[in-house]
Amino acid sequence: MKALCLAFIMVLISATCTQSEHDCPLNKEFGSYGDCPPSCLKNPPLFCTLKLNYGCKCKEGYVLTRYQDYESDCIKPEQCPDKSEDDCPPNKEFGPFDDCPDSCYSLDHPVRPCTLRINWGCKCKDGYVLKEDKVYSSDCIRPEECPKSV
Repeated sequence: MKALCLAFIMVLISATCTQSEHDCPLNKEFGSYGDCPPSCLKNPPLFCTLKLNYGCKCKEGYVLTRYQDYESDCIKPEQCPDKSEDDCPPNKEFGPFDDCPDSCYSLDHPVRPCTLRINWGCKCKDGYVLKEDKVYSSDCIRPEECPKSV
């Protein structure tokens, strides 16, 4: 059994080591990174999980353009756009939100699968819900303005 485990570990290591730098996009390199890599987010969360990820990460001196979006581009921090509440559409504000923000759909269907992932961006202000379920770019409206479901 030990030999089988050792063989599996060796295969895993060799498969990981075959990933080369040229397989990663511009300004990224293969390696390990945590759940809160540097990004353009001005006020990152104080607490992050200890989960270790492997894959393409930003090279030293570069940050992700979008918080916890590991597929986003890596740019120099000085290239980050200034984001503030003023940049959000009406009835939205910049801040953290989970994967299941309140929506017109969730008012009628309170039980639905969600992850514990925290996103940062424009979210509905208090007293507003997304018009479309899990469509973060959707308008935020008052619950009483939601279309009646059939």
